[in-house]
Amino acid sequence: MKPFTESDKFDWELTPDSNVLDVGCFEGNFAYEIWRRYGCKVVAMEPIHDFYWQCVRKLQPVGCTVIPYGLDGRDHVHTRVFKVHGSMSGQFADGHPRQVTLMSPSLLMEQLAWNFCDLIKLNCEGSEFDILNHILEKDMAARFRNILVQPHTCVPDHETRWQAIDEGLQKTHEMVFHEDWCWSGYKLRT
Repeated sequence: MKPFTESDKFDWELTPDSNVLDVGCFEGNFAYEIWRRYGCKVVAMEPIHDFYWQCVRKLQPVGCTVIPYGLDGRDHVHTRVFKVHGSMSGQFADGHPRQVTLMSPSLLMEQLAWNFCDLIKLNCEGSEFDILNHILEKDMAARFRNILVQPHTCVPDHETRWQAIDEGLQKTHEMVFHEDWCWSGYKLRT
């Protein structure tokens, strides 16, 4: 495993036929760069209204799909209150409350009719714990060839919870790069 560098976020074995999911797309920069480099199918998710519309303006003209939902571990579509403070939003953020719509990764994959996702990027201000727990509990990890995640320390008991998630992911994936509480990249074992 190598130490993380900023370019690692974009260096994946993707083709124009690849399915990519950007969860917590914020302003759409990651999704746009992946589309620019590989020309693949990109679905970007952003549940905060203002950020969502920024993504729509940036990503829809190039053919990316933008969904005004977020992900969590519940098996149905539901609403929840997130807070927004600057560029940070989520259940653990401080700031102005906003109602958001969420769904589970399994429901999303079903709605997209995707059996397999070549890359999922998770930068969701603490919700990545519930999302990855759902993926592991539903035995879905092998449906994601590559996983790029930014784990956040704002989650209660984050160290213990992250260790359990990392151990779960490494049953199916190899960690290819890592920097504590910054970014970790996993690639499906072959």
